[in-house]
This record gives sequence, structure tokens and C-alpha cells, in this order.
Amino acid sequence: MTEARDRALLALAREREQLDSVRLSLQRFPPPPRQEPSASSAPPPVPADLPLRYQVVDAINNRVKRLAGPLHGPVKALAGQALAVARTLKRAL
Repeated sequence: MTEARDRALLALAREREQLDSVRLSLQRFPPPPRQEPSASSAPPPVPADLPLRYQVVDAINNRVKRLAGPLHGPVKALAGQALAVARTLKRAL
């Protein structure tokens, strides 16, 4: 029982030490100020030297990002995992 408590207290002390070091580094080097979103929420212009298929996919991706908002990241991760599973299944067959 005391060994488990000692391990838990040691782990807690390590976490506190890491937290204190992060706090200290943030005091020394504060994060840059946040920039306000621009008046136009339009995606940045696509360079003309990219192939048309890249321009189309980028435009679709920007539209999906704008419509999905904060859900875009988790949905993108889930889609990547689903694609990896599909590739694995395809190789297995």
C-alpha cells in the first residue's frame, strides 16, 4: 500500500515539475499576440502554377473547412483512419 502511494506521489511530483517548467517558460517567452480574423473569410488565392486538379481540391477543402468549423480536424482524422483500414483490408484480400 505504501509503495503504491509513494509511486503515485512521485508521479504527481514529476507532473508538477513539468507544469512549473512550462509556466516559467511561458512567463519568459509569452506567446505571440493573436491576430484578429481578416474582414474577408475567403481562402487565400491559389497560385496559378498549380495543376487544375490541385486547385479544385484545395477549393473544396477550404469550403469544407469553413462549413465544418471545429469539426474539421476530428472528421479529417477519422477519414484518414478509415482510409488506412480500407487499404489494410484491400491488401489482405
